[in-house]
Amino acid sequence: MKIEKLKKGEVFISLKTNFTEDEKREMAANLANKLNDKKGYEDELQSIKSRFKSSLDLVESEINKISSDYRAGYEYRRTKCVLTLNYLKKEREYANPETGKILKTEPLQDSDYQGLLPIEAEGF
Repeated sequence: MKIEKLKKGEVFISLKTNFTEDEKREMAANLANKLNDKKGYEDELQSIKSRFKSSLDLVESEINKISSDYRAGYEYRRTKCVLTLNYLKKEREYANPETGKILKTEPLQDSDYQGLLPIEAEGF
């Protein structure tokens, strides 16, 4: 078999090509813009993380409070009571205003005795 003619056609291949100065300047400007964009996104991400962290911390605190109260089985609540100073027992008695049931007792305080001191009217 005899080859009489060369066959030619266009093809593309990858060859090492050095950038021109104009291409380098364009790439440097593009890189600077992309770095600025990245910094802006990172700052925005930190802001969002901070807001979510704050919300997450609040929820975590509420979870801990509820969990602690549940484990304890009680909590302290502000409760309306009738205070009786029982000098015979030397106790302060806190009672339910509707039922009269004593809810809590504690020792009398020094200030509780001050109303008992007789004041002599003579000599004044």
